Amino acid sequence: MPELISAFLTGSRAYGTPREDSDYDIVVLVTDPDTLMALTDLRDPGDPVMPDSYRRSIKEGRLNLITCQTRREFDLWVRGTNELRAMAPVTREFACAHFARLRAEQ
Repeated sequence: MPELISAFLTGSRAYGTPREDSDYDIVVLVTDPDTLMALTDLRDPGDPVMPDSYRRSIKEGRLNLITCQTRREFDLWVRGTNELRAMAPVTREFACAHFARLRAEQ
């Protein structure tokens, strides 16, 4: 049975300044490869799977699922989101640079 282990809101709606048309970025921890593949099959055909192993983005309309396959990846997103929330509001560029720094530290 496929299971979702954990999920939370990130992105502009968590620590930025969302616009009315901003998407909802949700980080999900999915360790089962079959479940991950099923989720990937749901993405918009025009959206490529991100090559970065820390961000497998699956977009459908205004919903953006950022999938993590390991607890370590997921914990990095938790840490980064919490740090950015403490500094909110921050720009998208600042947030991307912050996550890049965190990934480089690992």
